[in-house]
Amino acid sequence: MINYSQGDILLLRGFPQTDLKKEIKRSVLVLTDLGDKDVTVARVTSEIYHSPYDYRLKNWKEVGLLLPSVIRLGKLATLHKEFVVRKLGSLSQENLLEVKEIIIKMFKLI
Repeated sequence: MINYSQGDILLLRGFPQTDLKKEIKRSVLVLTDLGDKDVTVARVTSEIYHSPYDYRLKNWKEVGLLLPSVIRLGKLATLHKEFVVRKLGSLSQENLLEVKEIIIKMFKLI
């Protein structure tokens, strides 16, 4: 099974909606891959949100996305790697550091 790196942008099939009524293809950001059959991800959407835990991608074309996009760091999931359609790209180190700062702030609230 393929292992992914933190910061990879993947296209997944079967990503569940929060109401669990349907599944869609969705771009996601890899947060962790522990080398098993699962990967922990944050959803990526072209619907623009402005919460403190959303990260607006500056270089969305470079990471393989078709539209300006936001990483919803407050919307996490752990899914089986069998749902990965393909890797689209990877965040730059600068973008990944900014994402990590948001995650640190988010979990300091708990």
